[in-house]
Formats: sequence, structure tokens, C-alpha cells
Amino acid sequence: MAKQILVPQVGQDIEEAVVVRWLKNIGDEVNVGDVVLEIESDKALVQVEAYEKGILVKRLAEEGDVVKVLTPIAYLE
Repeated sequence: MAKQILVPQVGQDIEEAVVVRWLKNIGDEVNVGDVVLEIESDKALVQVEAYEKGILVKRLAEEGDVVKVLTPIAYLE
């Protein structure tokens, strides 16, 4: 079953962020606590960590894309 990685809530008033850099590629093993990507809001650069273990199988956004907070950004198997 696929596990979602969500765009975190980076501030109370923040509704979206920009994907800055992916640190894991499709097919990479991801462990709990690994930083998968970095996003940036108008207030901060945030490292997005995995909360589950798996293999990164799908990205839903690429570097430079604007993403909504609390929406899926990637899937692990």
C-alpha cells in the first residue's frame, strides 16, 4: 500500500510553498527521519522528512513547482 508524504504546514498563514530541491530520487530507499526534499515559503526554507519507511515511487511535483500545504507531494511503497 502506498504511503503519502505531505507538504507540511510551515506557518499558520502559509497556504503554499515552492519545491526547492529533491534529496531522494525515484527508487531510493527512504527511512524514517530522512530528509526527502526541501520546500520554501515566503518565510522559511523547510526540510521535509519521511515519517514512514519505504521506496520513493512517485513525485507529484518537481523543483520550482508551487505546492499546496497539507497535500501529497510524493508516494512511498
